[in-house]
Amino acid sequence: IYLTAWSAGDFMYPVDVNDMQPIHFAMKAYISDGCRWMGEETLTPAANHRFDYTYEETILSCEDGATPALKTPRTGFVTLDQ
Repeated sequence: IYLTAWSAGDFMYPVDVNDMQPIHFAMKAYISDGCRWMGEETLTPAANHRFDYTYEETILSCEDGATPALKTPRTGFVTLDQ
């Protein structure tokens, strides 16, 4: 599972490099395991026009008898094109 804001490829998001603020994206979806999930991505300002990146998932609900998929948290970093 990976409910990401980048699922359709790169996208533009306005960022003031002189006043970088945390950015949060949340996506919800029903997937083939019979559950409704929420994926949350957080970008936290770091040094040199970079953001630290975290991704976590939450199961919001499941159909009776569903077997939820495994959660797939991720960490990394995002650099800004200038």
